[in-house]
Amino acid sequence: MLHLREGYLEAAGDAKKAAALVASAIPSFRALVANVARLDGISPKALVTQVGLENFEKGFPDAVRAAERIVDYVDRWHH
Repeated sequence: MLHLREGYLEAAGDAKKAAALVASAIPSFRALVANVARLDGISPKALVTQVGLENFEKGFPDAVRAAERIVDYVDRWHH
């Protein structure tokens, strides 16, 4: 999430740079989703639906919201 926000600041409001930032984050986000789902014993698709991560690829605001949602999801795990 920090990398997304840092990249957005570096993009200085340039929509093309922000779109490229989100596009470059997609593989890492998919890997994160897969690993969180595996650790929680559910499928990645179930995690995406349960947490509301469907819109990650739609643009910077949606990507940040999705990243925040997955962080909140993991933060609620009981240790």
